[in-house]
Amino acid sequence: MRIPRLAVLAACGSFVVAADTPSKAPAGTTAEMFSEDLTIAMLADGRVLLHFDFEMHGPQATNSSLHSYGLLPRQIGEIAQRYGVSELQLAFTQGTWREARWGVPPAAQGIGAEVIAQLADGADADAQWSGLTNALSGVFCASLNFVGTESTTSPRLAFAHSQRGGALRHGFLPRENVCTENLTPWIKQLPCQAQSGVAALLNPHRLFNMHFLSVAMALNSDADTLRYRQTLSVVVDTPAYDRSWALSALAGRALAAPCPVATRSSVRVVAPAAVQVAPQADSTHSAGTSVTHLFDLQRRRVDDIVFTFSAEFDDKTKYWAAAKDTPVPAIAAHRHITGHGSSGGIET
Repeated sequence: MRIPRLAVLAACGSFVVAADTPSKAPAGTTAEMFSEDLTIAMLADGRVLLHFDFEMHGPQATNSSLHSYGLLPRQIGEIAQRYGVSELQLAFTQGTWREARWGVPPAAQGIGAEVIAQLADGADADAQWSGLTNALSGVFCASLNFVGTESTTSPRLAFAHSQRGGALRHGFLPRENVCTENLTPWIKQLPCQAQSGVAALLNPHRLFNMHFLSVAMALNSDADTLRYRQTLSVVVDTPAYDRSWALSALAGRALAAPCPVATRSSVRVVAPAAVQVAPQADSTHSAGTSVTHLFDLQRRRVDDIVFTFSAEFDDKTKYWAAAKDTPVPAIAAHRHITGHGSSGGIET
């Protein structure tokens, strides 16, 4: 017997709670599925990238009043249907991804809040866009309602992969601060929230005190299927002068048993060959000087992962020396502000 899921349907500050009882998908439709994955990558300067990836997909709703949402967040599905959204991307980012040291980022996002939406044909696109940004503002407790005409563009060549008919809109708020009020509703959209699986490592007290943090979601729908993906990327420091440290020390929390509704739950570690990873992974793959360790959390319980560095990695400057071999984007832009005091600006 499945316990009805409670869907939160309201703006930040006032919530309407509605019981939602999942039902078996009718014949000919796509059953709902959920997967959770964590990638741990050693960066060239000694820091570590934690990239969380959660994906859900299920049957496309034809009538919001009759459709039953089990794993997919009801609030997102209803927003997509009401405003005719076939594709949606939203990201909140703080900090700067340093390509020269860390290589190619998991996703290309600017600082602040960014929203991209593909709207349906045959309607007032500006009214749809305004309603969509206001609805997302309430769901994620953000200032997206201030995405007006002055910060909105209608790309014709950019985001070509998203242009499949309809009106494309792109909004950007570079001064939007990322805080726990944005992360909390994002976590609540996960089927098990932060109670199990790799999501148990999502510790707000650690996430918002790091070099780089990006919280994102992406929605893609077609005639039959609705796909919803949530990602979080954070760059963290490793314990200084320690040759051995654990994943729980980075996150401030330990791994938990997989989410019961997940069809896949995994941890992938990408580390130099000279780094020992314990416990032993279910499978490994070597590529150049790096080794990928794959842990299947549904096959066995893994409470923590410990990393031990060999003597050749005693000095973190050797990570930096290896940065010259880190793949970097083909095109990079830099901005420099020089001067001193309040009259001449600052030096960065």
